[in-house]
Amino acid sequence: MDNTNTKIESAQQKEQFVSFLHYIKRKKRVVILITTLGILLGIAYSLIKKPVYTASLTFSLQEETKMSGGGLLSLASSFGLDMGSSSGIFSGDNIEQVFKSRKILEKTLFQPYPNTSKTYGDWFLQTSGLNTSIDSSDPVQISVSITNTRRRDSIIAVIHKYLSAGYLEIARPDKKYDIYQISYKGKDELFSKMFVQEIVNQVASFYTETKTKKAKQNVEILQKRVDSIHDALGDLITQKANIADANLNPIFQKVKVREQKGQIDMTALSAGYGELLKNLELAKYTLLKETPLIQIIDEPKLPLKKKTYSLVLYSILGGMVFFILSIGLLVFLKLYASLKQLLTS
Repeated sequence: MDNTNTKIESAQQKEQFVSFLHYIKRKKRVVILITTLGILLGIAYSLIKKPVYTASLTFSLQEETKMSGGGLLSLASSFGLDMGSSSGIFSGDNIEQVFKSRKILEKTLFQPYPNTSKTYGDWFLQTSGLNTSIDSSDPVQISVSITNTRRRDSIIAVIHKYLSAGYLEIARPDKKYDIYQISYKGKDELFSKMFVQEIVNQVASFYTETKTKKAKQNVEILQKRVDSIHDALGDLITQKANIADANLNPIFQKVKVREQKGQIDMTALSAGYGELLKNLELAKYTLLKETPLIQIIDEPKLPLKKKTYSLVLYSILGGMVFFILSIGLLVFLKLYASLKQLLTS
């Protein structure tokens, strides 16, 4: 009995499937029409869609280790000076977050774009089409240089989100080496090249400023102290000469006491002056050693790597998608007609 019911159900399913195929065959003109429409739309999309250019720049990150300065370094530490520094935010994979940070992005966007009256931000909005998505009614007025702070911050937030979606990438090909590659994908070839280079320039400036901040402070502090002791020594020498000129009679012992006190002060200041000069030179050497931090290995060269949209590929994809949609539409209409017939009977 069960086998008989199973055969009946199988026969009914086959009959329904054959009926549906006949239905599709009768509607083949609709399927062909919709599929053709999909092919044409795929061709139109491949022709209208602008190519995407990828600008890549490779650079190395140079980290300086702590210096060993022996007695000079110990003496510098006694003055509250740090003769070696390390910037943890630039170590390892942290550099990726620095490149994608809003601080670096803002600095880059506000820089003037070469040979134009616009900024990098304004040119970015124009080439990416974000100005239209932000305000389609008047995209020309969209700028990162507007005086409305709230509006400007909102525009920068949109750009930051756009870049974070995969258009700006920073990678470390080999974890063993401090070599990084930054890439930007854009619709304008020249801007893509310039934009990547400007971001690296801003990171290099920020990186150098961060790494050399303590070293610069050390130089400034030591220079002020050296200048102060130098002026004090000059005053003592002048004072000693004035005392000698005013007291020509060597009989008076008070004159000798004043000269001896002055000599003691000069000896002490001279010793401190000499040590400070040594530490000042050490601080200048440290600053000089830490200044060059980012070394460019490969820069983007025109023409850039270009991603185009294949006419054949997109016509096939468009045809396949619309063919499936046409079948789905016919199935829906068939079910709707059957349900309507069932309800009316």
